[in-house]
Amino acid sequence: MVRWATFGQVAERLRTRRGGHVRAILPRLLEQRPGTRLALFVRNRKHAESAAMIFTDCPGLRDRVDIRPIRQFSRFDADVFWYPWNVASPLPRRGAVVVTVHDVAPLAFPDPRALQTFKNLRWR
Repeated sequence: MVRWATFGQVAERLRTRRGGHVRAILPRLLEQRPGTRLALFVRNRKHAESAAMIFTDCPGLRDRVDIRPIRQFSRFDADVFWYPWNVASPLPRRGAVVVTVHDVAPLAFPDPRALQTFKNLRWR
């Protein structure tokens, strides 16, 4: 059994165009990999409801998805941690980390203004 974990804060983005790739990937991942379980970490109940809606059309997959509070992330043991939006933070203690990078411009061309130093470090 392979256990995937990702952040449910993506749940709010899942309803937008920006979250389209996540909305498409998660159900397909579970359909194509029968032994896979998915943990979504969410901030609040509203995000949990949004995340659960992704799997309402796939009743056989609902029992393979755990929606958990984000405070449990540091103690969760998964084989793969997927960060769908550019930054891998916080890092898990163990397990593979997969990051989907959408735009490398902030890495290649950091903002030269002094007030943007923190923003530049965030992308490093």
